[in-house]
Amino acid sequence: MTHINRAAPCPTGLVHAWHDAVNRGDAETAAGLCGPNVRVGGPRGGSGGRDAVRAWVGQAGVHLVPLRTWSVPGTTTTVVVEQQASWPGRPEPGAGEARRAASVFRVTDAGISAILRFADLPGALADAGLPADAPADE
Repeated sequence: MTHINRAAPCPTGLVHAWHDAVNRGDAETAAGLCGPNVRVGGPRGGSGGRDAVRAWVGQAGVHLVPLRTWSVPGTTTTVVVEQQASWPGRPEPGAGEARRAASVFRVTDAGISAILRFADLPGALADAGLPADAPADE
C-alpha cells in the first residue's frame, strides 16, 4: 500500500495528484490518495473503497487533462474539475478522441472521499452547489 502524506497538499493539489496518478496508470498511488471508504460514481453506476479505485484505474485506460477547477471549502472541500478525457488504449471507435468531462471530488482529512463523474459541467457544478456561471479558480 502506498502511503500518501495528505497533510501537505491542499484539496485541489490532492485532486491534481490523483489525476497524475491515473494518467500514469498508477492505481496504488491513486487509491492511496483516497480515504478508505471512497465513493466512486458515474453514469454507469457506482462502487466504493480503495479497491474500486484500483480496479477502475487498472481497467479504464483513461487519460484526464484538468482544464478548469472550482473549489468549495468546508468541512468537506468539494472540488469540481472540467477535464479533457480520452481512452487512447481502448479499441472502440473514437476512444482516443478527447471529449469534455466533469467530475466532483469530495476531500476530507482522510483524503478523497468521493469521485463522481457527470455527463456535463453544469451537472457537476450543480452537485457542488455552484451556479453554472461560477468563475473557475484556475
